[in-house]
Amino acid sequence: MNDGQYGERDLVALLEVTLGRERAQELVRGALESLFITSPSFSGPDAVRVLELIGQSSGFVGSVSRFALARFTLQDAPASSSRPRTSTSGLRAVRSEAIGREDLAALLAPTLGQEKSEEVIVEALRQLGFPLNPISLSQGLAALDQLASTEGIVGVAARFAKANLLMRAPKS
Repeated sequence: MNDGQYGERDLVALLEVTLGRERAQELVRGALESLFITSPSFSGPDAVRVLELIGQSSGFVGSVSRFALARFTLQDAPASSSRPRTSTSGLRAVRSEAIGREDLAALLAPTLGQEKSEEVIVEALRQLGFPLNPISLSQGLAALDQLASTEGIVGVAARFAKANLLMRAPKS
């Protein structure tokens, strides 16, 4: 995938761990067809369009695709400044230990909505006895960890959000 060209197999690989190979192939093929991408290889921006289209799905499939999109846009980041950009609102990279609850809520918002995201983040921070702003990276991870232990969509979204936050965290 270093030559800037991608194929169906590359996108399926991003989704199959969670969705299974057959479901991932079905979704990717359907999106490629909907976008009229017929070539066996396509550009990074076209790959982003495919993942964004799948990411518009509701529920678990949409969440998995949005997470895959985040992983896709972050891969090879140091090697290339011309990596594909998503048209959805992305979080800025976490560059320091201090983050705001808004940053955590933004990680959950695509799945839960902004209002619900703020609500669950504030509740988790209060339960843990943490300040609401600013919080340390470790406090933010602890709050997401607590939310990840809950059942349902909040727990699923929190697990993805934690992974996303860890990808953006400075390397120690």
